[in-house]
Amino acid sequence: MDSWNDDRLDELSRRVDNGFKEMREGFARMDARFAQVDAKFDSKFDGLNARIDKLFYIQVVFLISLAAALITHSV
Repeated sequence: MDSWNDDRLDELSRRVDNGFKEMREGFARMDARFAQVDAKFDSKFDGLNARIDKLFYIQVVFLISLAAALITHSV
């Protein structure tokens, strides 16, 4: 245990710090990739949401028209 002097402990500390630095950089790259994927899917989902909204509005208009036709036909 005498061989673990301050210089060796300092070197170990630097190596551990460098390892964590590499890990943080890897996570930053991964975060950037996730941001790209999120942006791509957000634009796709915006288009899908618009289509679903149009379909909903068409159904509402159809049901109102059907109700009006049934009411006028029964009177």
